[in-house]
Amino acid sequence: MSDRSFEETRWTIDEAGKPVPPPLQAEFIRWLTTPKVERDPPSQAKFAEKHGISEEAMRRWKRNPKFQQVWQEAADEINLDPQRLQDVIGTLATQAIAGDPRAAKLYLEYAKQLAPQRLVVEHRNAADLSDAELRAQLADVAASLGLEVVESQ
Repeated sequence: MSDRSFEETRWTIDEAGKPVPPPLQAEFIRWLTTPKVERDPPSQAKFAEKHGISEEAMRRWKRNPKFQQVWQEAADEINLDPQRLQDVIGTLATQAIAGDPRAAKLYLEYAKQLAPQRLVVEHRNAADLSDAELRAQLADVAASLGLEVVESQ
């Protein structure tokens, strides 16, 4: 394995205060965030061999909190890319239309998240409600907001 100069292994900080990995670690992060079927070279061992580094060095990089932060940010950027999400949703819709029940279920769950949420407000005077009716209505509203109702005595 070749020795690398200090400049080739030094982390820096960008204008926004975010860590910037050395070039080879940045390349490794790009490789890690590439879908496995598209990776070149196809394995971590071959990546190490191609770049003249040990697999142990790569394992150390992956344990480094700064490396993990940059890796996570790169993965988030890729995974939350609107075009990529649209491609996945389009594929789900195509498979659902073709009769795949799992794809249909996932697509409908996704669509439900996009549907506008409604709260029906009934105009009744609270004084006209019994305590039980008022508690039931409050429990319904709390449940719709994901809150747990705890009654005190």
